[in-house]
Amino acid sequence: MNKNNILKKPNQTIMITNKEITSIQRKTYNIILFQAQQELKTNNNQTSFLFQFSELKKMAGIKATDNWHLKKDIDALSDIKIETIKNNGDWEFFRLISYVNKVGDFIKIELPEPIRIALINNSYYTTLDLMIIKSLTGKYAIILYEMAIRYLKVEIPILSVEDFKKFLGIDNVETYNNFGEIKRKIIEPAIKEINEKTDINLDYELKFVGRKTTHIKFKITKKEPNKQIEFKNLENEKIILENNDLEKLLELLPSGEPLNIWKIKMNEALKNHSFEMLKGDLIYATKHKPTNLLNYFEKSIKNGHFSAYEEAKKKAREQAKQNKLDKELKLKQEKEKLEQEQINKINEKYNNLSLIELEYFENKYNLLPENIKNSVPKEFLIKAMIKEFFEKK
Repeated sequence: MNKNNILKKPNQTIMITNKEITSIQRKTYNIILFQAQQELKTNNNQTSFLFQFSELKKMAGIKATDNWHLKKDIDALSDIKIETIKNNGDWEFFRLISYVNKVGDFIKIELPEPIRIALINNSYYTTLDLMIIKSLTGKYAIILYEMAIRYLKVEIPILSVEDFKKFLGIDNVETYNNFGEIKRKIIEPAIKEINEKTDINLDYELKFVGRKTTHIKFKITKKEPNKQIEFKNLENEKIILENNDLEKLLELLPSGEPLNIWKIKMNEALKNHSFEMLKGDLIYATKHKPTNLLNYFEKSIKNGHFSAYEEAKKKAREQAKQNKLDKELKLKQEKEKLEQEQINKINEKYNNLSLIELEYFENKYNLLPENIKNSVPKEFLIKAMIKEFFEKK
């Protein structure tokens, strides 16, 4: 199990009973929490978290090529209200997501304060493996798996049928008034998938009053972990350069970086990311001179590529600036066009004055003070009088 894929999820967010939430939405929210958890380790004051659409869709298992489906799922998550009640009777309401903003190919998601505090508070976690969650396809398999992991170290409390139905979000579904339908359509398929795909085995037993099912009791056992291969001495491992892209990327590294470790990481990264994207990440990371270049580089990849986001913001700023200049130029051209049209009209009037009009403006001109007549050409003054005259009409 890769430690980088472990999410410690706030317990209150697991108990989501909204019947509209889908398996994809649950997976998406797990991924959002995972990234938030990683970033909050270095900055407890961070409130929003950046994702690239393509990466988020891939991790959540969204196969649609457009972004509409992801937008719809995140929109649904932002509508889900959570209530927490403390032992002293105090309570609070909040949403799973408090704010979303799309910028180019990126999406910025803000989490409410209770969720962020829960992620920072180590004693309030339930550990989930994101790769296991990703492998589950059934909505109820995900719900029951999350519940089971929550109680991995303690006994799962017995649930009444009414509470169990509320937990699943099916308490108002008429089809499930018959517990046999719940068992056949929900419990059995979910447990089968969990036992086949995850790191636990889940079983259950039912309690009866007469012939009526009244309670359900789940039992969980942890599977024997698979042995994993570990690189005990990375410096002595021989890494084969798989392609020229890897070699080109390694050439960009500053001196003193552990090449063998970078070769392993770069090989993995090239399987899921383009050469140009990784090149941009590496140049961006090197430019910022972080204490740990490799960690910064990996964080950039996981968070949707810092370099690409900066480039998107730069292009957005440049486009906004160009749009402003274009608007100003258009307004200037329109103003000049109106002014020229007005000048043309005045010139036309001036050139087509009748004898009476000519005499009228000659008389007005003669009444002007001598200092004005001496400082400004006669034609200009008469045209100004014509303009004023026709504007008043």
